[in-house]
Amino acid sequence: MPGQGRTINRWRALATVAVHDLSLARLFEGHADAVAILAELRGPVTDRGQTLGVWAAEARDHRVQLELTPSVRVSGIKRWCSGAGVLTDALVTAWREDAGPYLVAVPLGHAAVRIRPGDWCAVGMSATASSDVEFDSTPAFVREHTPEHADPLRAAHLGAIDMELWRAAAALRSAAGCIDANPRQDARALALRLRAAVEQAALAVLDRAGRALGASAYCLNPKFAKMAADLPVFLRQSHADHDLAVLGGAAKRERAGAWTL
Repeated sequence: MPGQGRTINRWRALATVAVHDLSLARLFEGHADAVAILAELRGPVTDRGQTLGVWAAEARDHRVQLELTPSVRVSGIKRWCSGAGVLTDALVTAWREDAGPYLVAVPLGHAAVRIRPGDWCAVGMSATASSDVEFDSTPAFVREHTPEHADPLRAAHLGAIDMELWRAAAALRSAAGCIDANPRQDARALALRLRAAVEQAALAVLDRAGRALGASAYCLNPKFAKMAADLPVFLRQSHADHDLAVLGGAAKRERAGAWTL
């Protein structure tokens, strides 16, 4: 669980899966998040056969509505539901008119749940099979293609990749330590900083790898080509400049000297 002294090991497990398949990592990440959320809320313990997801993305044109009487029910369409066809349960955000979002657990095998396939057109992350549901680590490929006496430009790209991955790893280790040391402290700003830093590193690595290896990596190496298509879609789970705007607002409220060593 996060914040219990081994957060970096949790992130290493996610990274290990991502090295092999980013779509699988997206589903694994959702399951791990759901288990952690349920534990934090003292919700029901997951069974061995359950596969969980967290569907918290909010579309402008669709909101799931929550009804509390006479029992808890949800109605509406939830968009961008990763793994809708393979999960057994999902934690879904829902609203009561303009109040919310609330988080509700929904059994996906219920007869009142309908998966609406066909809208997911993305080439990247296609294997997550994200659908609408009615009531969703960057490997250095360059290293194995860089001989000891490679031309200096290719070696420079590898050096730049090494620096980006070192910086991202240092940020992850530092953030994991902060979370474990202060498990009840609001970590939103920390999470946004970390996500932005790792996203920047991942995009830089992808760009450097392409410049070092040329078109052959995209055309003749299926593993690289798939990762290159998947990675930008995976990274766009962030809110990009909107997250930076939130960070800017938080920075204005920071105590003096927060950026100094």
